[in-house]
Amino acid sequence: MTRLGVLILVLMLTSMALVGGAMLYGRTHPKFNGLRVLGFNVCEGQPCYKGITPGRTSWDVASWIAKPVASKVYSGEIVLGDAVTSDWEVGIVQGQSAPDLVGGIGMYLRLANHFVYAGQIIDMYGVPCRVMASEPSKIWLLYPSMYAQVVDRNLSLISPVYDITLLNPLEDSSAIFGSCGLCGDPKSNNSWCNARWRGFANNYWKPPVEIIENPNH
Repeated sequence: MTRLGVLILVLMLTSMALVGGAMLYGRTHPKFNGLRVLGFNVCEGQPCYKGITPGRTSWDVASWIAKPVASKVYSGEIVLGDAVTSDWEVGIVQGQSAPDLVGGIGMYLRLANHFVYAGQIIDMYGVPCRVMASEPSKIWLLYPSMYAQVVDRNLSLISPVYDITLLNPLEDSSAIFGSCGLCGDPKSNNSWCNARWRGFANNYWKPPVEIIENPNH
């Protein structure tokens, strides 16, 4: 075999080893997702936090899981972390209409330390059922039992997430999102109420239309 042939063979074997090693590493080290590091996941098809699912997990079980690592405990709420001294804070809240169950879980994230991004939310929970922009740089990704607030003018994979809230879908969410609810109202003609997912790099903010009266009338 010529020296050129030996060199080509060595290069081929090296490439195969590198590709095989990369595939093995990818299988044994899943793609990083800040949500999982913080404790978020999917439990029986529903968003959950450390195995706690609003509307499904009993308040007693949630208390047993969360109280040993809680930073504060109130009547009807268990707090983990601290928004002042750490990068995050979680509040686990007792249900209102069903006090024997967990009613909601909310996590606040400090934007100074970008850790969770919009792309990670969609990677774990899929495409949102509705997208709402309350301000030019505040975008809400809404799901049947959760929502995440993104701070960015144009939604992208790396848009930082400010807070994540898991809800009991049977609880009344009108106090937060009005009659539209989390996923909108199919009977409504309100475009704001039924704003659907249009992908990344879209500006979802629509400023209110200013009505100027005609001085001649």
